[in-house]
Amino acid sequence: MFECKVLSSLEKVFSCAEPAGREVRLSVLKGETASFQLAVRACGNVKIEAEAPGFSVRIRRVVDVPVRLPCWPGNTDRDYLSNKPGLYPDVLRDIPADGKCRVSGWWTSFWIDAEPEEDLAGGDYSVVVRASELLDGDETGEVFEKSLPVHVADCRLPKQTLIHTEWFHCDCLADYYRVEAFGEEHWRIIENFIRSAVRMGINMILTPMFTPALDTEVGGERTTVQLVGVSRNGGVYSFDFSKLKKWIDLCLECGIEYFEMCHLYSQWGAKHAPKIMATVDGEYRRIFGWETDALGEDYREFLSCFLPALAGALKEWGVEKRCRFHISDEPHGDQLPHYIAVRDQAREYLPGFEFMDALSQYDFYAGGAVDRPVVSSDSGDLPRFIENKVPDLWIYYCCGQAVDVSNRFIAMPSQRTRMLGVQLYVYGFAGFLQWGFNFYNTQLSKKHIDPYAVTDAGESFPAGDAFIVYPADNGTAEESIRYMVMRQAAHDLRALCLLEELGGREFVLGLIADEAGEEITLSKYPRNEEFLPRLRARVNAEIEARRALK
Repeated sequence: MFECKVLSSLEKVFSCAEPAGREVRLSVLKGETASFQLAVRACGNVKIEAEAPGFSVRIRRVVDVPVRLPCWPGNTDRDYLSNKPGLYPDVLRDIPADGKCRVSGWWTSFWIDAEPEEDLAGGDYSVVVRASELLDGDETGEVFEKSLPVHVADCRLPKQTLIHTEWFHCDCLADYYRVEAFGEEHWRIIENFIRSAVRMGINMILTPMFTPALDTEVGGERTTVQLVGVSRNGGVYSFDFSKLKKWIDLCLECGIEYFEMCHLYSQWGAKHAPKIMATVDGEYRRIFGWETDALGEDYREFLSCFLPALAGALKEWGVEKRCRFHISDEPHGDQLPHYIAVRDQAREYLPGFEFMDALSQYDFYAGGAVDRPVVSSDSGDLPRFIENKVPDLWIYYCCGQAVDVSNRFIAMPSQRTRMLGVQLYVYGFAGFLQWGFNFYNTQLSKKHIDPYAVTDAGESFPAGDAFIVYPADNGTAEESIRYMVMRQAAHDLRALCLLEELGGREFVLGLIADEAGEEITLSKYPRNEEFLPRLRARVNAEIEARRALK
């Protein structure tokens, strides 16, 4: 038994189903990665190799993870790979340096990346992939070999203009690795995960001035991760910003450009203060939390001291224009008057700073509730935001955006996840937010989980919603298929922006509609693996042709 198929990076290979193995198109700009897969069915030992002169080549095995909750029962559509529990392909794990792997007789996929070297000229190249059956004593049996053409367009991806954040959970790293929060080892792990986030296209990071008031059971607590040191002696507050400065310096060094300051009030209505720890007359203890009235005098006094001091530090460090502040997540219904009251309280002490929040009701925004609304991708009010030309409009998705629109659940096909890049371009959105880069807790943070074993936050969210990277044993972020596909989406967006510089926006929109055979919306788009590689090949060709004319 020895079978091999070369596959697109957009096909997900299940161990018990023969992959389709459609034509693979590889066309990239400089600074981009050409990715494809080799599916192997064999029983015993195999050796996987790939080579491409002028490219940096990496081979990873696709590892299955258990999925108990692939989608919401009764709130789904036909564009899922399956609606049943099972083992789904997701983790990408480096194979041994000698390329030797043990396979079990079922289909196994190997993910292959070929990244053009910095000085490689544009042109046509090839990647040779080889799989060898190893018999007893490492004697070679059958050998599969295929050469794949790769076109490298003679121009570089432009800088990303989209602001992209996926909430970074420092406490989950401390909890999973069992290290001291902001101890030396925690900082090492944090840096590894930040660098991974930047490689995916994330350029804004959730900054835990205090332990973020997110996904926490009312009355409960998450592990303390507080960058700001707070002291109160004789009733007078003082602040130590040294850890916050270390965080900002590290993030800037890693490539982060913007800082999303954590929420100043509790989730689900902004009724309370976040958990804040302080040394009070020599005793270290919690001074604010669920018991604290958001509009009470104690918290107002704290904010009146803290926020001006923070603003001064951010200005001193030259990052004040890179910062956005949060009030509370997704206010709605009759919460508007209270939300505006707490917003006014915070804004009083932060003049000149921008506030952003997930906020999907247009009337809230029209009433001046927030400077930068972040609207859910399936919100019934989103057309009103668009029609009224809200400047610098953002969108987000999370567990609730499960029908028709793009998302990154493990059970969704990769083309649905990657479609986001084209959609962000078509609508001209300025930013994108997702809540879980590395959330390794159950819902409401009642328990910590092993994400390799629990992919759905304790059967609370569709698998894959809560995180997109896994915590490897060495303290690095182990990437996933979804991570790489989101990276491709970011590159699609950047390539479309480059073509717009050369040919104009109307030309690019027409090209997209022509390739799709329809006008693309957030819920209507081609549902096949061929569209996006075909579109990118044409976009790259148009970029080259137009650059040649200049």
